[in-house]
Amino acid sequence: MLRPYCQLIPIADYSLLLEDLKAVIGTIAILAGRPGLGELAYAIANHARTQQGRNVLRALYKKYVGSSNQSSLSLLSRPLAASSRSRTWRKVSPNFGSQTWSSRSPPSWLNTADAELLPAAAFDAWMTNYAADLPSVEVLSLPHHGSDHNSGLVFQDSAPRAMLVAHVKAGSKKHPGIAARKLAGSRFALVTEEASTRVSMWYRQT
Repeated sequence: MLRPYCQLIPIADYSLLLEDLKAVIGTIAILAGRPGLGELAYAIANHARTQQGRNVLRALYKKYVGSSNQSSLSLLSRPLAASSRSRTWRKVSPNFGSQTWSSRSPPSWLNTADAELLPAAAFDAWMTNYAADLPSVEVLSLPHHGSDHNSGLVFQDSAPRAMLVAHVKAGSKKHPGIAARKLAGSRFALVTEEASTRVSMWYRQT
């Protein structure tokens, strides 16, 4: 499930943003075999591959949304269960062992992308969308690679059972933030492109 963490921008502003994005991107190539997001999303992603392209896109999002980070969506992932039978699930690396859960509240993984959740108003808006899901969240990503500027203790405490994950490039000196990592304590897990840092979560029926 993809949801915005802040209120949606007014439809009039959205229409203007869409027009400006299309003007910046130019002709959008229609190619077969692209899953999910659509041609405009792929065109925007390709435009963002250069520093100049990123600067232009940031300026547009700042104009209409407030910042590019404030346009981030959080992604809630959970297994789909057709029956009401209980199941066991397990997550590994690090291994927290097996636990049982019902299909009414399956274990979830919540990725927060680059959301700016340190300001109280932004966090409250995010909670409006996700408060009901947080009790079942077992893996929670720290926003923007665990930056100290994007979240704090209140955010970490919103999912008290969760492993707190920061996705960064191996050897990064900028992320995660010192404060975010310290606040996370033993719940912290650093995930890079190296296989040894992988965090996985799976379930099986019992």
